[in-house]
Amino acid sequence: MAKKNKFTRGPEILWAVMGIVSIGISAHKTYYFGFTESLMFYGFIFLSLAMYLIRKKMRIKQEQED
Repeated sequence: MAKKNKFTRGPEILWAVMGIVSIGISAHKTYYFGFTESLMFYGFIFLSLAMYLIRKKMRIKQEQED
């Protein structure tokens, strides 16, 4: 059961890390190149946050069913 739990948290952790990395990249791009040049990375932040929340909700639902 513990091994299964590690596999279900993997994608969740991946999306969280992608969001954190995107925050850093977007801050750097905004500082050096301006806001319009970093819009894509702000999109990655919102996408990562949405996917993290969806994945977390799915994991919690799956744990309640088990």
